[in-house]
Amino acid sequence: WFGGEGSDSDPRAQREDLSDDAVAASNYGILNLKRTIGQIPAWNVEEADMYTNVSRMYDAVVSQFNRYLGHVSANIGGRYLTNHSIEQPDLVKYAPVPKAKQKDALNFLNQHLFTKPTWLVDVPYIFELTDSPDNGLYTLINGVVSSSNLLSVAKLNRLGQFAQNDPSNYKPEEYLADLTGMIFTELDKGRAVDSYRRYLQRRFVTSAIEVMNSTNAATSDVRPMLMATLMDIEKKASKAKSSDSLTKAHWQAIAMQISDALKLSK
Repeated sequence: WFGGEGSDSDPRAQREDLSDDAVAASNYGILNLKRTIGQIPAWNVEEADMYTNVSRMYDAVVSQFNRYLGHVSANIGGRYLTNHSIEQPDLVKYAPVPKAKQKDALNFLNQHLFTKPTWLVDVPYIFELTDSPDNGLYTLINGVVSSSNLLSVAKLNRLGQFAQNDPSNYKPEEYLADLTGMIFTELDKGRAVDSYRRYLQRRFVTSAIEVMNSTNAATSDVRPMLMATLMDIEKKASKAKSSDSLTKAHWQAIAMQISDALKLSK
């Protein structure tokens, strides 16, 4: 699709993406990366190499995976921009990404990012590259669960505007409920939370608070929506019980962080 290559929020026109379905294309791409990552040492053998080649190619795999995350997440809260002349009255310049496609994109993120992508760190050579493998995964989370991506004011406002025009479109409050349901699954089901998911949940809360307190959110419905979302999480977290000490401490910290932020926002 000819367009702004990502600069106009049209997910059909992005740099380095393939096909008209970012989810399908990225799923195929991940299959290729999973085949590649285990072969990196064998395919990059060089006499006396100190894992420089392996490190460079490993970083390339992570970067490519990150591109897929970006291509897919652009569909959430995105818009289709179709320039046309007045002789084409059947076309509309601005239209929302179909609700089903946005939900598919969110499910993709749930499968490949909100669920720990262990294939990126469960390789036998990982400790030749780093002593903290999960830190690279946290960087991926930071890029997606952020004020400039999944929680951006622009995305949430677009969802609201399109839903206001047509209630069958993806509503921002529905989107936030879907997103938090995926990120805080353990809170609803009383499960222990591992370190990766604890980071993901802390990142969501921190980003949501940042957006809630931003100048851009103050003049729109975004601020009260995020306040309601955070209040719901705080209510559940303050009452959460767990036999796992780290999980219990995690929920207490989450509840305290949100409570303090809401007090300051009044």
